[in-house]
Amino acid sequence: MKQHPTYPLLFSLHAMIVLLLLTVLNNRTEAQQANRPFLRELSFVTDNDNYDLGFTDRYYTNGFFLRLHWVHDSAGASATVRRIRRAELAHKTYNPVLNRTTRFAVLREMDRPYAGWLYASRGETRIYPRHSVLQLDASLGVMGPAAGGREVQNSWHNVFGLPEALAWDQQVRNSIDLSLRAAYYQAVVSDPSEFTSIHLFSRVTAGTILNNAAIGLLYKTGFIRSEATSGYWSAQLGQVQTRPLEWMFYFEPTLEYQLYNATVQGSLLRPDKGPFTTGIRPWVVQTALGVLATGNRLGLRVGYTLRGREGEQMKKGEHWGTLGLSYRFQ
Repeated sequence: MKQHPTYPLLFSLHAMIVLLLLTVLNNRTEAQQANRPFLRELSFVTDNDNYDLGFTDRYYTNGFFLRLHWVHDSAGASATVRRIRRAELAHKTYNPVLNRTTRFAVLREMDRPYAGWLYASRGETRIYPRHSVLQLDASLGVMGPAAGGREVQNSWHNVFGLPEALAWDQQVRNSIDLSLRAAYYQAVVSDPSEFTSIHLFSRVTAGTILNNAAIGLLYKTGFIRSEATSGYWSAQLGQVQTRPLEWMFYFEPTLEYQLYNATVQGSLLRPDKGPFTTGIRPWVVQTALGVLATGNRLGLRVGYTLRGREGEQMKKGEHWGTLGLSYRFQ
């Protein structure tokens, strides 16, 4: 059996290099031309715990996100500077601390259930005159065997020469996802001429999969634009940019309080939650950091996330890398 396969390492490095080169070359070309505003943005984001080269393959182990952002006509909305709408199709996969070697070993070490989560969402970002930001989202989907977590994970493993994930029969039962999410970012410092932006934020999620509340800080530094035109919020849409290239380092520590987490506890709405579920840890600390580069047409995001143990039986914390590419068009 292969140990520490090289395919995820090569994929991670090659993907980051190729995406970075594409972004730089595109942005140079755009900078030599007259800037023109684009009204839509299509982005693909992928999370995986092998992207950070840790080869752990545990807990939140993979996520795919396809997003479309577009400009909303905010004429007549006197309090709102910008309104950017979005639609998203996403898939997430979760597994215990061990998912290979032998079935006996996986069952012996099991500390959280397998779970697949498939959903679609609609949302909106509102950016206000004093650089505060409100994000609203609603999602509809399914968690459990109907989400195809087993199929997605093992297909991904086959592509990169990884062993088959064992004991997927231990996953949580099917559950409908009906969720609402709101996040508000209050500007503390937001002045592009100072190369720094700081927000304090609060976030609430309520629904059949996750119920939690969080507070945190968002720190950005680099050659940044104002919030109303920044690629961090996809707010460059519909704008002629005086600064063609925006790049930044971001840092986002979060303290979250969990009320319910169906990926760990099983379905909120049915008594038969699955062959294996656990309780949750109420308080979870998470830290995300990364680099974002965005030009007139292309954007690149490379990130890393550390998250504490969210299940009461989980033996370790979790971590994953993020790669994202966005493309803007008319």
